[in-house]
Amino acid sequence: MSSPLWITDPHLNFVSDGRRSELLQEIHDWSPSAVLIGGDIAEATSFDRYLREFATELDCPICFVLGNHDYYHGTIPQVRQSARQLMQEWPQLRWLPESGPVPLSDGSLLVGHGGWGDARAGDFDTSTILLNDYLAIQDLRSAQLEELLNREANSDPRSVLNDWLRERLRQLGDDAATSLRSQVSNALAQAESVTVLMHVPPFREACWYAGKTSDDNWAPHFVCQAAGVVLRELMSAAPDQHMTVLCGHCHGEGTVDILPNLRVLTGAAEYGAPAIQTLWPDVT
Repeated sequence: MSSPLWITDPHLNFVSDGRRSELLQEIHDWSPSAVLIGGDIAEATSFDRYLREFATELDCPICFVLGNHDYYHGTIPQVRQSARQLMQEWPQLRWLPESGPVPLSDGSLLVGHGGWGDARAGDFDTSTILLNDYLAIQDLRSAQLEELLNREANSDPRSVLNDWLRERLRQLGDDAATSLRSQVSNALAQAESVTVLMHVPPFREACWYAGKTSDDNWAPHFVCQAAGVVLRELMSAAPDQHMTVLCGHCHGEGTVDILPNLRVLTGAAEYGAPAIQTLWPDVT
């Protein structure tokens, strides 16, 4: 029996037509039972076009979550509505937060949510990191940031990371955690094994780059801690069941066992060179 195939952070808007065709051919050659896409498909104006292309070329379920880049140059409600519309148009496209659990060939049920860097891990107040998210996603661009951008001087990124933004990021993390609690609880009631597809790592220990985990400066923007709290809680209460989390976002590769029955695989990525993850056999 064929197995699922996992891709994370393909950033297809940075990929040439030729490389995208090669990727689709590689997927055909794999003959997967399902394709799992872990967010950062493209941007708000194009992610749906690329998913339609995948649905046209492939004849298996295509299960996806959204990453932060998928909201660039759009709003969060608009992009999520586009994801809903895709499911109505193409039955094989499954936006996991609203599709319901998807059976995988290894007997596990697949659920998912993109998550969000929720400003809880590390030290948000002293972080010098200013993600493009806070400029390119309308919902995250505050009046204080607008004022700062209109000034040439005094553009210390720490002055941008304000209370308004912190609370908005925490709300997005809480929304992801609430969704995952419902989805995972439902899946655990039906199956011994659950696979969770995410974009943002739910644990700091799974936020890899260049062989190391994120420091206090980067972690607030790259870990969905609220989701991690929920996943750890649910699996601690179900020691005879197993969960594998597939995530990306930080473009670094790594594996960590959070609990004896909770493993997190983080996929590597490179702009312009989307690749099938080689970690999938570890899931089974």
